[in-house]
Amino acid sequence: MLHPLVQINLLQETAILAIQPVSGYAAVSIGSKIILYQYDETANLLRPIVEYEGKMLNTCIASMRGFMVCGDYLRGLSFIRFKETERDEPKRRIIELMAEDNTLDCVTATEFWVDNSHGTSSAFIGAIAANTKGFVQILVYLIKRKVCPIIVERKLEVAAEVYLGETVCKFIRIEVDKSENAESKTTRNCILYCNSSIKYSHL
Repeated sequence: MLHPLVQINLLQETAILAIQPVSGYAAVSIGSKIILYQYDETANLLRPIVEYEGKMLNTCIASMRGFMVCGDYLRGLSFIRFKETERDEPKRRIIELMAEDNTLDCVTATEFWVDNSHGTSSAFIGAIAANTKGFVQILVYLIKRKVCPIIVERKLEVAAEVYLGETVCKFIRIEVDKSENAESKTTRNCILYCNSSIKYSHL
C-alpha cells in the first residue's frame, strides 16, 4: 500500500489535470492555472511559489529546463518560461509567456522537440502536439527581430501537420546518439503513445 509523503490540499474542488517537474519544482495544472510548488522539508508541505494564468483548461504540460509548453483543451498551445533571480532575497520568481498558437483545439498531449542534428549553434526548438480529432502538429519556436523600430516578435509557427486517425495520450522525448561528432551527437526523437499501440516517430 502506498502512503503519500505529502499532498496538496486544494481550496476549491478542481481536478489536477497535469503535473511536471520544472527546475526542481512541481508544475501543477489546475483548471486554467499553472502553479509551481516547492517542497518544504521542514514543514513537510508543498508550498506554492508562483502561478501563471493560462487560457481555459490546461490539459497537459511538457517541460525542458525552465521552459514549459502547455496544451489547452480549447485554445491551442502556450510556450512559457519560468525564471527566478539568484541575487534577490527572497528570490523573485516569475512565469512569462514566450509565444502561443491557437490553431489546434482539444489538445490531449504535447512535448518539446529539439533538432540539433546540424550542431548546437543552429539548433531548432519547438513542440509537438496532438488533439482528440487525431491530428498531430509540429511547431517551431521563432524569434523575429526588426531594427527600426526595435521589435522582437516571438511565435510558435506550424511547420507540419499529420492525421493519425487516433488520439495520442502521451508523447515521450528521448535522446539518441546520432554520430560521434560532439557538435551533433544528440538529437531528440519522440514516441507516440496511442490508445491502441505505441508508435515511434523520428523528427
